[in-house]
Amino acid sequence: MYRLAPFAGGMVCAVVLSVPALAANEEYTPSTACAVSGLNGKFEGAGGYFEDQGSNPDGRGHGAISLTMPLGCELGFQLDGAFGTLGGQEAGGVGVHLFTRDPARFLFGGFASYSAIDNFTLTNDIFRVGGEGEFYLEQFSFEGVVGYENADIASDDWFGQFTAAFYATDNFRIAAGYRHFLSTDAGIASMEWQPEGLGVPVSLFVEGQVGSNDYASVFGGFRLHFGAGDKSLKRRHREDDPGNLLMNLLATSCVGAFTSSSPMMDDGKPDGIISTTTTDTCGNTSGSSSPMMYDDGPTTDIE
Repeated sequence: MYRLAPFAGGMVCAVVLSVPALAANEEYTPSTACAVSGLNGKFEGAGGYFEDQGSNPDGRGHGAISLTMPLGCELGFQLDGAFGTLGGQEAGGVGVHLFTRDPARFLFGGFASYSAIDNFTLTNDIFRVGGEGEFYLEQFSFEGVVGYENADIASDDWFGQFTAAFYATDNFRIAAGYRHFLSTDAGIASMEWQPEGLGVPVSLFVEGQVGSNDYASVFGGFRLHFGAGDKSLKRRHREDDPGNLLMNLLATSCVGAFTSSSPMMDDGKPDGIISTTTTDTCGNTSGSSSPMMYDDGPTTDIE
């Protein structure tokens, strides 16, 4: 718990910093030319189901926040934070985006993040850096994030997400795509809907993933938008904050933690072979064998 506690503190600070943005709603003037329409953000709460090779079927849940600000008209900057549980393991992270955007046509930028998964035996630290892009064509959006991934309990690899989205209405989006992260390949499908007439800038969403390494995840929740005025969901996506991916690119890990050795027996006597069994933190076992060794070398038979 204590190893990921800084994420929780960062989330609280982000919420406090967002108060001025909430107050800005009344003064908001729409902008269709700049990278970011104005200081804005969102808070996300979600929960659901999760399993992979590092976790038995279990729940998942998280809170996430994003704060986005214009840097002049040409550039935008976003800070992401998230903290939650994934298959019974704690998870969280922080991320930054720096981008330029024409809300009618495209977004191009860079992305970097630090994430961690704590399985109570050790913490898997994950660093990512890459680029992101979005292309807008009327009711369609094509979005991608790709880059380099370094993790404690995985080989250095690339990560990426590629999504095609369709706005059936300006307030209802459906999307499908592909993700690669932590040696996992997954297909994704999602929906997001912003109800009208509530008087509260909130949208509801659900997302499902299924992929390699026994990976499966279904979760849903809400996103509370603030600081950007009254606008459609499509305009929020194209004028305000890029997606917060911190909890969407995580998988749990099994590590070899417990090793035991014993002589193999033949009719109640050691037969000269040592059997070694390794049990990882998920309870999976693997074995190997080797000759028993003495000062004058190996032996294959002991009486």
